[in-house]
Amino acid sequence: MPTALRVMTWNIAATLPSDPSGIANIIDEIDADVVAIQEMCTVHLASVMNGLRSVGWHNPPQGTGTIDFYHGITKPGRCGSQGSFGNAIITRKSSGGRVTQPLTSRSEEPRLVLRATINLPVGPLWFYSTHLDQVPPPPPNTTNYPLLQLQESLAFCDAGWSAASRRIVGGDSTIHTTIRI
Repeated sequence: MPTALRVMTWNIAATLPSDPSGIANIIDEIDADVVAIQEMCTVHLASVMNGLRSVGWHNPPQGTGTIDFYHGITKPGRCGSQGSFGNAIITRKSSGGRVTQPLTSRSEEPRLVLRATINLPVGPLWFYSTHLDQVPPPPPNTTNYPLLQLQESLAFCDAGWSAASRRIVGGDSTIHTTIRI
């Protein structure tokens, strides 16, 4: 029997509700099982999880409702005095191992790929999330960091993969359409 899984990816930087628990209402309305969130302040994580718990998102039979993975970095002014910001994988399914893979970056914000193993009745699913650099296309003969990060991300996703494996790749992967090869 196939297993249905609803996934969502959301860069909340530009759309953060005034009450961060409002994020939980949107996730609940979409009925997502696994969510990759980019650019979330650490201070908002508890509000989001409390909001999800208040709507019953974490209750059986859905699973445990956890912040499965969070990687935060500190950047002055980004979250005010409210800590670091970063990427999270939130799931109401049972989860297993967690892995990170750093990416080459030219910015002051380190970039990486998060991988969480989601346990499903049909076997494990590797769920990947990333947020690539968003910089203008580079001049000729210079490094195109977003493209390099995409290549590194895909290589990480391919590592250890077999035909029986299940994978979903999400996140904020905006790359300018003008790519010089």
